[in-house]
Amino acid sequence: MKEALLRIRDETLLVRVENGQGSVSSTLRDLTVPETSKGKFENAIDGLESVVLAHACLGVDIGSKEYHDGLRLAVSDILGDYLEVPENERKGSLRQISLDVGEDRIEVTVTPDGVGTVESSFTMNDIDNKHEELDKGFLEMIAGMESVVLGHVLQGVAIEDSRYIEGLKIATEAMANNA
Repeated sequence: MKEALLRIRDETLLVRVENGQGSVSSTLRDLTVPETSKGKFENAIDGLESVVLAHACLGVDIGSKEYHDGLRLAVSDILGDYLEVPENERKGSLRQISLDVGEDRIEVTVTPDGVGTVESSFTMNDIDNKHEELDKGFLEMIAGMESVVLGHVLQGVAIEDSRYIEGLKIATEAMANNA
């Protein structure tokens, strides 16, 4: 069994993988956000954890400095949706990348001053006629996944790697099934 323990802010993310299957647990939900945003924040963290687990199961080096630094930026980006996050936590180099993830697409743009944006074409078609509240939860999970991708681009992780993209596909399917 392989284990990776990542520290992000003062929290931990533990991933265990054996024979291509694994589990993830973290204390990231312990980060302080306004009570009115807690559910959305937790859904975004679910999305982040799904991506990390899928990548670990596919053999992506989640312990690399670049991957770890990307996760730190992703958590800052997720927190930025609910709190004020200093701009210096979102710095990086210019890149424009489009990824095909199944039938959907993720597009990342990072400006010369290190400000990044991410957009995706994920639709509610991934959820089969479930309650509207679940749909919102799925979109919040997708937002967490997008934050991971943006953080990794800002840190120079090779997100065009086929294993990385396959991990996004698996994570998206898992999020849709659990929404």
